[in-house]
Amino acid sequence: MIAAIGIMAGAILILLGLVGSVLPILPGPPLSLLGLFLLALVRNFSPPLTPTLLIVMLIVTTVVTTLDYFIPLFGAKRYGTSKWGIYGSIGGMILGVFFSPFGILLGAFMGAVLVFDMY
Repeated sequence: MIAAIGIMAGAILILLGLVGSVLPILPGPPLSLLGLFLLALVRNFSPPLTPTLLIVMLIVTTVVTTLDYFIPLFGAKRYGTSKWGIYGSIGGMILGVFFSPFGILLGAFMGAVLVFDMY
């Protein structure tokens, strides 16, 4: 019974991780990694979910999550965005989360333009 609950929870976490690849409010790779770890724990780390695979997936998840946060900042700075433009973009994105996935994109754009024009 506990194994079935663990498998269901792991599958739900993996599916939430897939949804997180589209919705920025959910951390996709960490959720998927947590789901894989739970499945491996339930299966006693039997192949293919070995500890080696989980360590490799942990490294990949850490690198991908870190790059996901820093690459947009480097790109914005490279093309001459001011710090106020970045702040406005972040604020607009946070407000856009409440409307839809398209609200996130539109909010980030509008926030950057409005705050950049103000300063």
